[in-house]
Amino acid sequence: MKYVIVMPAYNEEGFIGRAIESIAAQTLIPQRLVIVNDGSTDRTREIVEGYQQTYPWIQLVNNDKKEQRAAGSKVVRAFYLGYQQIQDAYDFLVKLDADLTLPTHYFERI
Repeated sequence: MKYVIVMPAYNEEGFIGRAIESIAAQTLIPQRLVIVNDGSTDRTREIVEGYQQTYPWIQLVNNDKKEQRAAGSKVVRAFYLGYQQIQDAYDFLVKLDADLTLPTHYFERI
């Protein structure tokens, strides 16, 4: 089973490391984890770049547009920006928030 994750992230320096680690600990690793840094003003970008050194299946997309953040619509645009980068074949597509941690067998079980 092949899957791809798109993860929009905005100022998630306090959480994104744990989210990435929980994905890396999965018994079924994704084909690709596309993280869309959606104009963060904290260390989100640097944290993701550090994880890219260890996990080649992580792709960082930086959205530096200075759009006004609006609840809902901005995260949907960030998701589609990440989705447009996917060239891998996959069986299912996942959208995850950058502040989630998952049990180790999460994707294997679903």
